[in-house]
Amino acid sequence: MSRWLTEMMVDDFIHDPVLACECIFGIQQPPHQQLRLWGAWSHPFFFDSSGFGTGKTLTIAIVAALRMMLMQDRVAGSIGNTYEQGMQVYRYFDRWLDTNPIFRNEVRKDWRNRPASTHSSGAAVLKGRNTGSEIRVIPPAFMRDSERVASESWTDGYFEEW
Repeated sequence: MSRWLTEMMVDDFIHDPVLACECIFGIQQPPHQQLRLWGAWSHPFFFDSSGFGTGKTLTIAIVAALRMMLMQDRVAGSIGNTYEQGMQVYRYFDRWLDTNPIFRNEVRKDWRNRPASTHSSGAAVLKGRNTGSEIRVIPPAFMRDSERVASESWTDGYFEEW
């Protein structure tokens, strides 16, 4: 498969996130994870309280990545109980940047023509190449009343290990 997404592929993938997951990431999910992916993709408030090790973090990463690649002007924010917990989602993006040519191609490039993936103590940010969308993982900063979280403006929110 090409490393480029065509308009027809984008349309198909927006309407079928399971197909997008298989074609873009090469991940064939078992039925229970497909249902979770459909639920997170199609419902504005999706609450997943399934057990430990069932793939919730992977689903968050897939949904956030697909929305960044396929939808215009989205800002996805992800936060966990600790910054390290939130970064569990971002580790999937780092891995896909290294191993997945389609995902890497859909991420904005820096001046050295490498994927513009920002890692800092204040945030980890990944921006879409053509969509104007981005994914932001931020620390919760509970000791400072979560002032940083209050100043963020997201169209999609992902909360890890609520």
